[in-house]
Amino acid sequence: MRIFSSLLLILLLFTAPAFATAQFSELLDYNGKPERMFSVPLESYFSAGHPKPDMFRGPMCTACWRGYVGKWKIMDGYLYLVSLHQCCSQSPKEFPLDGVNPEWKTPVKATWFTGTLRIVQGKMLRYTHMGFQSVYERDLLIEVKDGKVVGEKVVDNVKEALMNDKAQEN
Repeated sequence: MRIFSSLLLILLLFTAPAFATAQFSELLDYNGKPERMFSVPLESYFSAGHPKPDMFRGPMCTACWRGYVGKWKIMDGYLYLVSLHQCCSQSPKEFPLDGVNPEWKTPVKATWFTGTLRIVQGKMLRYTHMGFQSVYERDLLIEVKDGKVVGEKVVDNVKEALMNDKAQEN
């Protein structure tokens, strides 16, 4: 039992920092403009009972725990997955979409996804070395239901950052 406990402790010590790193953003073509997306819609496809393919388990780095970077597009009011690419590589290869689902051909309408897409805009106000927690001047939040865009709003983070700075001064 002591050996098991020691192994578990070692495992936790070496894997915990892997999730405490800022992550590569997904890429979104929105109104013809490239945007950085701090959301990972494909992960909900895998969590809905579809196995994550082994092709994403290659060389990894702590800045890309999911094993890929997705390129997305909003077109005709729907979210589409356009391509998937290796991350943490000098010359990232493209993963075939049919490696995720044999029926997928690009672009794939993301009908499995319901949630909020966070698009960061402007300058970075605060860097946080964990996940997608860094704060930028604005967040464009796009609400999606079953792949269809149903709403959006812009959040001005500059005002909140100024209020937080003043509160910390007091």
